[in-house]
Amino acid sequence: ITRRDQVPWSWVLFASFPFAIMIFAGAIPGMGFTFTLKKFVDNPALITFVLSIGLPVMMVVGPTVNYLSDRLWTRFGRRKIFMVASALVTATSILCMPFAPNLPVLIGCLILFNFGSALNTTTQPLSNEIIPIPQRGRASSLQYIILTVGNIVFYTFLIGRFDDVRFMGPLTRLLNPLTGEVLLYAVYALIVLSLMLMTALGIKEMLPPRRATMDEVRVNGRFSLRKYLRFFFVDVFDRQWMALYMLLFANAMYSLGLGAMTPLLYT
Repeated sequence: ITRRDQVPWSWVLFASFPFAIMIFAGAIPGMGFTFTLKKFVDNPALITFVLSIGLPVMMVVGPTVNYLSDRLWTRFGRRKIFMVASALVTATSILCMPFAPNLPVLIGCLILFNFGSALNTTTQPLSNEIIPIPQRGRASSLQYIILTVGNIVFYTFLIGRFDDVRFMGPLTRLLNPLTGEVLLYAVYALIVLSLMLMTALGIKEMLPPRRATMDEVRVNGRFSLRKYLRFFFVDVFDRQWMALYMLLFANAMYSLGLGAMTPLLYT
């Protein structure tokens, strides 16, 4: 339940899972998609271009979703409705990727995946609304532990099996039709759908006593796109955020590295 002054530590662990696991799960399509893309394209410059096609979608949809989630309210809450929609879109797109017959279809799956990922930008705000400020320090440690364990599993058992033509393990007869590539994407889809059920059934959002509404972007009782865009840009580019933007930009540049080219070094 959100907006509590103190919560049980089991809640802190519970609320840490969606945020940490979604970061880990993002590595599956990120790295896996690069190898899937190599089936159709072998030029590193073109690979980089294709991988960046969906970024404008995320840059537009992500901030818009966060802006709207601060101002909307439904009987199911305001944050988790976007998370549930995100899970359905990303799971669908990710399951289609290994079966794409050509490059245009694969690019379409990537754009749909990026759109679904952008809908999921409310995960961290929802986690923060469950975990009170005094408990967020240890919550960060729990998130880091979950993320680290996930990375160990991913790099040890999943990505190295990408080129397997058949499954080898205790469930061989059951999973034998699956290749390593398909299994990788299937694991991702199961993770996302599990988090969707956990969020939809396990989290209850409480109506904030003081919150922004959509009244400021209505004209004569109707939604005004022009007014919305004006308010949106005024809020986003307010001078009070400049120091935060500089810090985030510096951190992004510091950790940029080779970006999408990193998986190709493994081969």
